[in-house]
Amino acid sequence: MNPRLSKKRIDISKKKEGFSFRKCYVVFRMLLQDKTKISFKGNLKRSLIRLFSLLLLFAALTAVSYLFYFLVIQFSIFAVIPYVPLAVPSLIMAFLMVFGFFSLLSGLSKSLFNSPDNKILLTYPCSGSTIFFARLMVYFVYEAGRNVFIQVPLLLGFMITMGAPFYMFAYVFPSFIFLSLFLVMLASVLAIPYYLISSFLSKRKWLQLPLVSVIAIFLCALFVYIIVSLPDTVDIFTNWGYYFRIIQNVVNGYETYASPFYYLTNFVIGDLSGFSYKPFPIESLYVFLFLVGSIALLSLFIYFVLNPYYLRLSSIQGREKNKSNKEGKNIALSPWKSQLRKELLLLKGGESSSLSPYVAAFLLLPFLCLGLGKFFHGMRLSSLGEVYVETMMLLTILLITLASTTALTHSFSDEEGAYLLTRSYPRNNRLFILSKMAVPGAMGLTSILASIICYGAIYELGIGESIFLGLALALLFLGSCLVALFLDFVHPQSKFLQDGSRSKAEKGSTLLAFVLSIAVTALFYLYRIDGGLSSYIKLFAIGAIYFAITASIFALKAKYEGKEDKAR
Repeated sequence: MNPRLSKKRIDISKKKEGFSFRKCYVVFRMLLQDKTKISFKGNLKRSLIRLFSLLLLFAALTAVSYLFYFLVIQFSIFAVIPYVPLAVPSLIMAFLMVFGFFSLLSGLSKSLFNSPDNKILLTYPCSGSTIFFARLMVYFVYEAGRNVFIQVPLLLGFMITMGAPFYMFAYVFPSFIFLSLFLVMLASVLAIPYYLISSFLSKRKWLQLPLVSVIAIFLCALFVYIIVSLPDTVDIFTNWGYYFRIIQNVVNGYETYASPFYYLTNFVIGDLSGFSYKPFPIESLYVFLFLVGSIALLSLFIYFVLNPYYLRLSSIQGREKNKSNKEGKNIALSPWKSQLRKELLLLKGGESSSLSPYVAAFLLLPFLCLGLGKFFHGMRLSSLGEVYVETMMLLTILLITLASTTALTHSFSDEEGAYLLTRSYPRNNRLFILSKMAVPGAMGLTSILASIICYGAIYELGIGESIFLGLALALLFLGSCLVALFLDFVHPQSKFLQDGSRSKAEKGSTLLAFVLSIAVTALFYLYRIDGGLSSYIKLFAIGAIYFAITASIFALKAKYEGKEDKAR
């Protein structure tokens, strides 16, 4: 028998050996440090800062939650008496739990079946079961920590306001940890169909675009329908009775149609009926028994079905990727088209893509402008009120568009050696630098145009004001893109491709975005008080001056880089 074949068989048989607690703990610690970026031995200072930040987040969310429930009691939002129904925190808890579960499912499925480090972990001297359960333990700790630092403080504010017994404040922590165990086990079971569906779609590229388009069109149409359905006149104080009935219908409907989440809140923090607080109602016992039974059944399924399935899928992961690679015809393109094609490939899903942050921001912006325009248009505003609305709208658009350009501060750094090869091409250096902002620039300008159309049409902004506002925003956005690009240039003082340089570039771009947004908004506010159309013309002048300055600096930087390359 071939000794190499026998050795491979021995290695495979080792992967099918029993579970080892000691080895599982070692793998668990390694994966947890990589997941949480906390390592007291590796970097004590950074770990302490991260833990301190989490504690500050916990305290801040608790304070915000308490302030929220205190104010709704003072203004009698949910009840005439000083009282907040349990359905209110339960609704918030359910919303965060549902969206958090989708994130958990996606991350756990990727970690189990599509993680690149599976090839390395499977070579470790431990069984596949050991690696599998170590991954589950990591996600359990991570999910429990996320719930403790986000969900718990939001509930603590309610409990403090409603005067919950002191022992319930200690009980809410283990109850959420127990609930996190159920969520992770449920997500691990659903990870198999999620993986199969995602694999099916990833192998059929022709199906992805129509499916994403249909979902996007449906969500956009739903959002537009909701905004258009809002009343043209909003007078909360005069028609408070009408809105109060709507709030009561929502609260009562939630208790009726989303009772599982309502009883889950009973299990976590107890029940509140009027002014009487019941720490452990009978419904919480039913929920506890349901969770215990579900965890027992899920444990059996995970051990006997999912555990061997994990080893099988992880072992064939690399071979499936190699089979999916297809050879295509090599077509010669012009340098500009070649660069654009490369950027589109990065945008499609490469790990070095710097354009993905733009997608969410620029898709959200038009709908945000549409909603705000509809909301404020229905109010009876004075002249000063209109100035405030237009100023706030300008600040909102500037913050979103300018802050998103921070993604370009590491667009070249992420390519590492590939960009160094690009610079050696016998072409103008500006060609390759400008190609980086071609796709995000087009996306940003399209989003700004759509936002101005939505805002101007709903809020009834004049044509002249809309044109000058759109031009000013476009010039400010393009100028910020140029700033982000030349912050990432390669020059002797930048320490290119080093983490410190990259963080400095990001911080500088982010700081510039916020300072510029606030400064431009403040100037526009001063101009808008004295005039109408003239204020938008002055805003356009500010954008033109800013773009001219940044374009000049960009041209000098690109010219310097070209001379430096020739000298080399």
